[in-house]
Amino acid sequence: MWRRCSTHSNIHFRALSVWCGFNFRNFSAIRPKMSQAGTINLQHLLSACFDVGQKAGRIVREVFRSGDLQAHDKSADDAVFDPQTIADIRAQMMIVGSLSRLFPQIRLIGEEGHLDVEEKDTVIPDLTLLNDHHFPDYYEELSCKDITIWIDPLDGTKEFTEGFVQCVTVLIGIAYKGEAIAGIVGQPFTDFEDGSTKTTIVWGCRDVGTFGYHPVSPFPDKSRRIVVTTRSHFTNEIQTYIDACSPDKVIRYGGCGGKIIMLLEGFADAYVFPSRGTKKWDTCAPQAILEAAGGTLT
Repeated sequence: MWRRCSTHSNIHFRALSVWCGFNFRNFSAIRPKMSQAGTINLQHLLSACFDVGQKAGRIVREVFRSGDLQAHDKSADDAVFDPQTIADIRAQMMIVGSLSRLFPQIRLIGEEGHLDVEEKDTVIPDLTLLNDHHFPDYYEELSCKDITIWIDPLDGTKEFTEGFVQCVTVLIGIAYKGEAIAGIVGQPFTDFEDGSTKTTIVWGCRDVGTFGYHPVSPFPDKSRRIVVTTRSHFTNEIQTYIDACSPDKVIRYGGCGGKIIMLLEGFADAYVFPSRGTKKWDTCAPQAILEAAGGTLT
């Protein structure tokens, strides 16, 4: 269970998938060239995700600064508080609308479900942001019908509504034939107190690597056992599993994306969450990024 990877990280949790639909209208788009066979270059697609991830982070910051989150409980179960804010909605509309304009043949699935998106809500993403990185030739023509993009426009919404914004991330993951192969984790509040308007992006791709994170130490203590787990959904069952790990320290932190960054940067060694609750939009991007860095998700 404690086998280390190149990033000195390990991850364990269970994921469930939930499917939602979208409506798109009024798209007279400028689109990248696709072959007649319906293929797309993964490097271009991931660059587009990188770009809209940054812009989604800007939306999230703007809403938080305004103080008007328009938060409400979207859960059908009164026992479970599942908040949604206007930042969740606006960020997803921009991400889904913008990617749909360029890649109409690709399936996009987001946490906020069925949304009407208009062209004014979108941008034309930059496809050249990752040109300095080498991608294997087999990523040049992936079948569009085999690609699904999983989107959590604001991971850590509960923490967002409570002011714990350091936990908030934007997640955009790319799955190919059902497997997570690439993705981005955006951190809108990395330098928020300094007035920064930039969203820090950590991104990764299988057989390319993981980029954008900053390890706390190049020589972490390999004998330590620091576990990071949920802040908002803790149970006695989770405590039992954590106790079985005999950790030196337990960190309670919100959001799946933020916990993966903690693993990559060496603040924790394992993410333990043996419970229902994580969905594909929570796990696709983090899984791709962690595994591209040599980590393991089970």
